[in-house]
Amino acid sequence: MKKLIIFFTILTAISCSKTTGEEVQTITIKDKYSLTIPKFLKESFMLNQDASLSYENQFKELYVIVLDEDKQELKDLLEQNNALELYPEDLEAYHELCSVTFKDALAEYKEIAISTTEVNNLPAIIQSFSATEEGNEIYYYLGTYESKNTYYQVLTWTLLSSKEKHKAQMEAMLMSLKDLQKI
Repeated sequence: MKKLIIFFTILTAISCSKTTGEEVQTITIKDKYSLTIPKFLKESFMLNQDASLSYENQFKELYVIVLDEDKQELKDLLEQNNALELYPEDLEAYHELCSVTFKDALAEYKEIAISTTEVNNLPAIIQSFSATEEGNEIYYYLGTYESKNTYYQVLTWTLLSSKEKHKAQMEAMLMSLKDLQKI
């Protein structure tokens, strides 16, 4: 009988730990957009000072940020820097602008996959890549999205060795972005 109780205790502990990792929460930012993320991620203010959403779990080595940029402000900035010809006003150019930033900043950058799709009625480009940062091999998943007035970047990352462990959660985060603006 004692062995049976121990067996059920272990079985319950294993099943609870598996379901806990699958719990999610939807974060809404200023009625502008929402993103659904694993519940084990906690808000962070250290990942990127320009991010409007920033969550992490250092123990599980999983991170996500969202950058949202007003399309008119970006256009004005590009015009001021005589870069509008290089980066015209479309999603492909915005994605290229984001990608160039990563390619220039990260060592041993390797593109893994890229696809054009639609996410919750928003045109989107989803890209995965790996790179080395501070001696660590990192796996990144980047989504760029275009709404009527805003470009969004959703970036999530983990250690390359944890790619298979977190890939489904990372993809689910990228596919959950919803633009909430009523314009």
